[in-house]
Amino acid sequence: MKSLAIILVLSLISCSKIEKKYIIDKKVELLTDSIVPIKNGDYTVNYLEISGQTDDTIIIKPCKGCFENFLTGKINEKYSMDYYGTQNVAFIYKAYKAKQVNLKINFVIN
Repeated sequence: MKSLAIILVLSLISCSKIEKKYIIDKKVELLTDSIVPIKNGDYTVNYLEISGQTDDTIIIKPCKGCFENFLTGKINEKYSMDYYGTQNVAFIYKAYKAKQVNLKINFVIN
């Protein structure tokens, strides 16, 4: 049991996590951001979590090569992709038709 605890602690220490959080509570036309991985970092996943509410449609593009996602009303979405630290990751938020927005965005590589 002791060796299992040591392995668990070592695996948690070896993870390289970079996280960015946003709160959008007014009309923001465009938000784009990227995360640059730490060289030789130990990554396995890239994810984007969005929660909150809008009065009309917004657009989320969770990664550089991803399709645009049109979201409206009450939002609770998570986009998750395999990621191994080989390139920068980016996302795009567009207000599109929304005038009133109250969103939390969590952008992570881990």
